[in-house]
Amino acid sequence: MPGRLRCNVVDLNKPATVKALLGALTSLARNKGNIFQFVIQNDYYFSIPAGAITSQAGWYVICDAQGRPIYVGTATNLNSRLNTKDGSLDNFANSQRSSDDARNFIKAFTSSGTISSLSVVVIAEPALCQQLGIQPPLSKLDRGNIEKVLSIFRATVV
Repeated sequence: MPGRLRCNVVDLNKPATVKALLGALTSLARNKGNIFQFVIQNDYYFSIPAGAITSQAGWYVICDAQGRPIYVGTATNLNSRLNTKDGSLDNFANSQRSSDDARNFIKAFTSSGTISSLSVVVIAEPALCQQLGIQPPLSKLDRGNIEKVLSIFRATVV
């Protein structure tokens, strides 16, 4: 329908749903167990020094040294996307790449000292679904929509 957001299970056209989603995201994002030190290894890769994190689907917010959110992403496997060489490379080592994703700018700026340090907030999909009272897994559409909501409201959620 024109003028309405395309949604699946998480109907973001309902203000009560958006309010519940923002409350759940905020609760999970501020849980200390979901916040990790985040580093750049060899100028190319993201890494979480504490070791492996959840391999569940979900969302992540990269924050600067002051805890300000600078990037929001989604992943089908959070550990792979944030904490492995294959998942975190983002084509950065490819000299033939025609452009760079925002994540590569974060890597370059951190490696050069422009950004002094990073942390990452992870929100696992099953934990969010539990707080919302819905059954995982979410559809690709819902996962992408939640990423957009988190990106828009990241300054108040994190």
